[in-house]
Amino acid sequence: MIAAVSLLLVGIVTAYSGLLGGIISTLSNSFFASQAFRYSGARNAKKIVQSFMAGEIGKLIIVIGSFALSFGLITNLNAYALILGFIVVQFVGVIASVRLNYSPSNK
Repeated sequence: MIAAVSLLLVGIVTAYSGLLGGIISTLSNSFFASQAFRYSGARNAKKIVQSFMAGEIGKLIIVIGSFALSFGLITNLNAYALILGFIVVQFVGVIASVRLNYSPSNK
């Protein structure tokens, strides 16, 4: 939605740059989530820690690699919009988790 609004307001380069930043953020966070939450339960504590570490390392590799590829391969790119799109998607996740106000029940 932000990319569509920026397309109307500031142009196609800014729009696809912001969209690309959001995609980088979404893909890296999705990889982390898929790795981090593979295991559950007290018996799997070591596997849980290992999967969190693997997920975080993989996430960093995806982010660094995606930014490097974006800056290296895309000639007409708005760097500010790319980074801002990445940051906005990061903050949306944080704000959404705060707004959910999850509290586990005592059963």
